[in-house]
Parts: sequence; structure tokens; C-alpha cells
Amino acid sequence: MILTFYEALLPFQEFQLDTKHLLDKNSLTNDVYNHLVKFNLPQYEWNIIDVKTRTIFTAYSFIIFVVLWWRAHNVRHKISIRVDNGEEFCLGSERL
Repeated sequence: MILTFYEALLPFQEFQLDTKHLLDKNSLTNDVYNHLVKFNLPQYEWNIIDVKTRTIFTAYSFIIFVVLWWRAHNVRHKISIRVDNGEEFCLGSERL
């Protein structure tokens, strides 16, 4: 029997990261947009999914907090996180 890439992975070993830019004048009302700016609320949402178990984490903070949570729950192997190369973080990159 041949194992696929996903079957060979450990849970919480390989992740896919997707980011969303929340501060968008075209999709938000002026009141909501101004509220986000006035109170310095997060401008990005991110979703990270474990490709093995399909567990999804959604947050409005920093990615490092999820990694620290995994480490606190005894995930000790190497963790790989792929990004979707969204404009939020890759626009204008010479590497692309």
C-alpha cells in the first residue's frame, strides 16, 4: 500500500495559513471602518489548518501564539507552515 503525503504526516506537523485583510473600505460601512481605526483593532485575520486532522484555528492576533499553544500541549516535532502568498504579506516581494 502506498501512503499519500497527508497519510504519512503526524497530527499538527504540516499547516496551511491563510490571511485576510479586515480593514477594507469597500466591504465595511464607514462606521465599522472608523471604529476599527479609532480603537486600533486588528487589521488582519488568519486561519491556520492542520492538513492531517483538518483542525482549524482562527484568530486576530499573531501566529506565534498558536505555535506556543502546540508546544504547551507537547507537540515537539518540527512544524511546517505554508502561506497562501496573499497580498497582505507578499505584495511587492522580490522573491515571488
